[in-house]
Amino acid sequence: MEKERDQIIDHLSNCFARDLLTAEDFELRVERAHQASTLDQLAGLIEDLPTLPGSPRFAAPSGSHSRFPSGDYAEGRGEGSPGPYRGGFPGDLEPETTYAIFSEQKLAGNWLRRNSAAATVALGSMVMDLRDVTLGPYTEIQLTAFMGEITIILPDYPVLVESSVSTILAEFKRKGMGRAPDNAPLLKLKGYAVLSQITLKQKR
Repeated sequence: MEKERDQIIDHLSNCFARDLLTAEDFELRVERAHQASTLDQLAGLIEDLPTLPGSPRFAAPSGSHSRFPSGDYAEGRGEGSPGPYRGGFPGDLEPETTYAIFSEQKLAGNWLRRNSAAATVALGSMVMDLRDVTLGPYTEIQLTAFMGEITIILPDYPVLVESSVSTILAEFKRKGMGRAPDNAPLLKLKGYAVLSQITLKQKR
């Protein structure tokens, strides 16, 4: 279901870029997309949005009324609202989730206590400092950036980094990174960046 989840987030980003969503609505829907555990829940996030070129196509959710946005659904109390997301990230734990919407955010210290994180940046900036974080064998970070800047500072010890971040008019930089042995901790970066800059660096 990861492909469909990425398609939904891409569509939300396109709608946000066209001023069809407020920053608050965009943030909430992206969070719900990460939490969704069924295609029905994903489809419900865009059923009230216009169709754009390349829009994802899913079967319409059960029921003829729009389930999003609404007060009960947004708070997770309404009929059909998604429960805690328990798949898609390693370790079967919800990811550490953080946002920088029209703002700046800096994460430092031992802030990542799970093996997955999700960061959303829109018209803002975020620094994710991993130097005081003890990385396990596998850590996954889902990045969503729109007209924003994300800087990831790696620990001083060797770390293998794999990235499948999709960039659209965006830049992905690596600075000061040496080679890491095959048995080093693996950091997997996923997601997308639109009109943004992502910098991955290591200070040794």
